[in-house]
Amino acid sequence: MNLRPFSRGDQPSRFDAIRSRLTLIDPRARRAARAAAAQRAQRRKRALVAVGIAAGVAAAAVAERALMRPERRARLRSAARDLPGRARGLAYRAMRRHPDEVVPDQVLADRVRSTLGPLEKRLDIPHVHVTTCDGVVALHGSVGAPSDVDELTAATRKIAGVRGIESHLHIGLTHADTRPSVGRQRMRLQRIGA
Repeated sequence: MNLRPFSRGDQPSRFDAIRSRLTLIDPRARRAARAAAAQRAQRRKRALVAVGIAAGVAAAAVAERALMRPERRARLRSAARDLPGRARGLAYRAMRRHPDEVVPDQVLADRVRSTLGPLEKRLDIPHVHVTTCDGVVALHGSVGAPSDVDELTAATRKIAGVRGIESHLHIGLTHADTRPSVGRQRMRLQRIGA
């Protein structure tokens, strides 16, 4: 509500004239007009604060992204891409559902690979090859220590649908086998130009 008697230049409308007379005469109308003006001012302040907060968050995100290393940015992007799948997995476990025991060999091989992938990365070993036949999983590859073989076979044994394990894992990495971390270090050095 506009408290000025004329809202459009020098040509007041009949409504403006009536409203200005009412606000001058009736104290209740004056109080209501002041309250309405205070509410509008409060809404404007809230809107400005919200816009300021949003602008600050956006500026911080842009600044952080500009200062963030490309490796960290890639990790964050990868983690964001994995979130929907992780949420489905949590919901699956929360409902106490269990995977099918009898599955085709290809599905079982995929289960084993997805379980061993993070374990391979944590143990810093080259790729372990997985083959399956009638529920029996065969693991091929090279590992650094006997404890790595035990961890890989124990993790494989826990997977639903595995009837048996044949371990063809060799202990001790040859000179041709490089650990993934060594390969990452070489790539970093090549990028730097050292």
